[in-house]
Amino acid sequence: MPEDMSPVTVGTLMKFRCSPENKCFNECCRDLNQVLTPYDILRLRKNRGMRSQDF
Repeated sequence: MPEDMSPVTVGTLMKFRCSPENKCFNECCRDLNQVLTPYDILRLRKNRGMRSQDF
């Protein structure tokens, strides 16, 4: 494993900022079969400050 990387384990919080500076920018969006759980959707809605009906 490269020195600038550390393993992510259960219970480890991970922060990630998607931006053009990252080599993988937009790679996750290329898969049109991206699965979102109901929990993912609730978190996205809440983070965007949206009502469920609007989301």
